[in-house]
Amino acid sequence: MRNFKLLFFLSFCFVVFLDFVSLPKVAMAAGNFRLFASPISQHIVPGGATSYTITVICTDVSGPIQLYQVSVSPYDSETPTDQVTTSLSSTSLSCNGSVVLTAQAKASATPYSYSIIVYGQFSSAVPSTSYVKMSLYIDGVPPAPTNLTLDNSVCGQITLNWSFTSYNPWTAQTGFNIYMTADLAFPVSLIGQAGPTDRSFTYTPSTNDLLYYAITAYNDAGESSKVTTSGAMTSCPTPTPTQPPSGSNTPTPTPTPTNQPPTASNVTATELDYCFGVPINISWNYNHPGASAQGAYQVQIDTFGSLFGSPDFDTGKVLSTSTSAALTGLAFNTTYQARVKVWDANDNESDWSVQSACAGSGCLPSQLAWKTPIHAYPNVNFSWTPDVPLDKQSVQFTDLTTFASGGGSWNWNFGDNGSSLLQNPTHIYSTENIYNVTLTATDEVGQSCSLSKMITVSPNNKIPVWKEVEQ
Repeated sequence: MRNFKLLFFLSFCFVVFLDFVSLPKVAMAAGNFRLFASPISQHIVPGGATSYTITVICTDVSGPIQLYQVSVSPYDSETPTDQVTTSLSSTSLSCNGSVVLTAQAKASATPYSYSIIVYGQFSSAVPSTSYVKMSLYIDGVPPAPTNLTLDNSVCGQITLNWSFTSYNPWTAQTGFNIYMTADLAFPVSLIGQAGPTDRSFTYTPSTNDLLYYAITAYNDAGESSKVTTSGAMTSCPTPTPTQPPSGSNTPTPTPTPTNQPPTASNVTATELDYCFGVPINISWNYNHPGASAQGAYQVQIDTFGSLFGSPDFDTGKVLSTSTSAALTGLAFNTTYQARVKVWDANDNESDWSVQSACAGSGCLPSQLAWKTPIHAYPNVNFSWTPDVPLDKQSVQFTDLTTFASGGGSWNWNFGDNGSSLLQNPTHIYSTENIYNVTLTATDEVGQSCSLSKMITVSPNNKIPVWKEVEQ
């Protein structure tokens, strides 16, 4: 009987143990984590790209966290759902780590607001999940201003007043461009800009003749149609000169001629090779009514729409006759605008001239600004072993390229009509010579850079081994 009770007790313990080990593991292994995005919202134009940084914060798990789904959908049911494509630099990240989500809009994308949701889970076996939601605005050209009027009640100046309403955040204006011309048959000239909240602009014309004025709203997607008005500045009364007393021999002073200031026109931003940093070249035309040579210049670059309140770059006054300046050190994924001021040889100073032309792939449709690439271009480098190979000897090439985000692709040209798409290829040169080896690296968004190096292949003077063959 005692043995029977002992056997029953042991059997009961074994059953309890089996039940315990067969319990679901979710409660034990699942942990708490959250996904965060920075920034939460972005604006791009059709055909443009932008990026978000996705970060995971864990409390009682060690990772890795798997990002298993990215969904993109417009905020209404009528807009097509295939307007935006996305890619992740990695689908796996450790706790407190981050990855980059790149969003690319089609060139034909419909301007609208879209929701991007990234889903993550602790593991496929233990579906403890989290998600983060971001907004993406594909900007459209803003509507034109309305109710443009001209006020010339103050002598010596005119003031333009207008109204503006944008019903959607994706067609919101970055600012306003103000133009002027003396004859509607001739091109208009940009005379200034106003901020996104401004609804008036004061200008001092050089004449009191009838002039035509136009205003547009602009953003990264382009510029609205022009709204026009016309009017003449009211001349200020001319002061009556004081006459010398009757009989006085004091001669009337001869007016001193006023030096005419110079002007800068056709201010152009030209994008340079982004494989060497973030450079830009600003050029302009120097004009002077008296043919006085340029004595100095000043170039400022600021974030587009900031109106140069605190320029990001400022050369200060540079004593030079050059009509161009190359600058570097700009930030990536940023929209910039430039302006120029010049001095003549007599130190007469011009007004600021805002950028009116642009050359490069990042130029906005309005030509008034440019956007730098989404991130740095590949920093290409490579090596090989042995340092001085022999002909008919295998050479190991090693890629040393660094990419700003994610991976990339490689294209090798070994200089002897040989090539490879591998990251770390081997190659055999059949004859001695000096060869020009070029590696072209392309990142995940199609940005490419190349580097060439000369490799010297020496002759292989190995003495052949003769082997006697019996006849």
